[in-house]
Amino acid sequence: MFDIVVELYRCVGRPPINHGVFEYSGTVDDHAISMIDRAERLPEQYGYIDIHTKNASFVDFEFSLPGGGQAAFYNNIGELVERFSGVSKGVLPDSFYLIEENWSPFDDDSNESFERLRDICCLINWLAELSVSVDDESSPYYNNLFFAIPSTEGRAPKTFVVKTKLTSEVIGYHLRHVKLVEALVDPKHEGKLHIEERRMIFQLSLADVLSQHGLESDSLLSVVKHWDQIILGYWKNLQSYVHGFSFDKIRVEVANAEVEYSTKLSSSLGDIAGKLLALPVSLAALPYLSKSEDKFQFSVISLGLFMVSTIILCMVVNQWIIVSRLRASFDVVFEQLKEKLLGYPKSLRLVLSKTLKNVDRQSNLLFVTFVLFIVISFVPIGGVIYLADERYAVLSVIYSKILTFLDFL
Repeated sequence: MFDIVVELYRCVGRPPINHGVFEYSGTVDDHAISMIDRAERLPEQYGYIDIHTKNASFVDFEFSLPGGGQAAFYNNIGELVERFSGVSKGVLPDSFYLIEENWSPFDDDSNESFERLRDICCLINWLAELSVSVDDESSPYYNNLFFAIPSTEGRAPKTFVVKTKLTSEVIGYHLRHVKLVEALVDPKHEGKLHIEERRMIFQLSLADVLSQHGLESDSLLSVVKHWDQIILGYWKNLQSYVHGFSFDKIRVEVANAEVEYSTKLSSSLGDIAGKLLALPVSLAALPYLSKSEDKFQFSVISLGLFMVSTIILCMVVNQWIIVSRLRASFDVVFEQLKEKLLGYPKSLRLVLSKTLKNVDRQSNLLFVTFVLFIVISFVPIGGVIYLADERYAVLSVIYSKILTFLDFL
């Protein structure tokens, strides 16, 4: 019936409205007369028409619009939200008229602002079904929806209250994938495989986002503002669940991989540390080499030192290659986890970040260690060359031979 009021208002040229009343005095067509006749028979809840003059072509009347409720005129969607408190409880009016946009739900075309309002009202109702409990008595203007984060290691369970008070600012946000929540609470999906797990995953994603950002005075605004992040968290958590990965399992895998890497690395360094004990022995031979007067004895000791240094150098390089392979295998294990690092809970992100940081620090230390080992392995050879040059001028002889060869070329 309210569509009759809207049509009458349009027929007479949408005159100004003062204090809930619009007036018209002038000529009209048959359609307008028909609307006036129908308006006279409307129940008072849809307004009241007071006709001063009416004939076949002229009419003078004033129409008192309904004050509110399910049928009213509003300047815009923001005023509808402010005046019609039912939207904060998820109740959407079906009989109203937006003056600035010249639109009502009876029109064939859609209205973007009303579509956003309808999505938010539906979201309020769907969230109420997903919440732990609903308090609809504390306030006549909005509901309190309770969500909870279960206890985890180092954190006690925590409860969040989402106040569904709706403001015009909330209407400014466009909610994507809102039908996802409808699918989670739709009764026709009851009994389907993993539906309860999906609901719990969404509840945890919602609570996790709210816990990260804190709650503004208007909690519904906080939910709407971070809606994309909530949906993204839901899909990531659901993907982990579908593929059989739980965050606890990932945490255990991270710890096991770190322990295995450290154990193998320690074993590898232990092996090379035992073999590097030959270096001090070879260095101890240098004093004997310096006291050697016989060329044959000098040559034998020098050859032995060359062999020891070469063997140690080969062992160091071999162990370096083994450690590099260990690091490569470790990177393969953690590469996929590293790519999804932002999608994990804060506690797991901290574990992964700390592990990767420790491994990088250990890799840098290993690089310095192996370089130092390689340098030390050349010390006996350097000592032999120094003593040989001091006693027999070996370097000078080699240098002159090279010059002779170059001249020959």
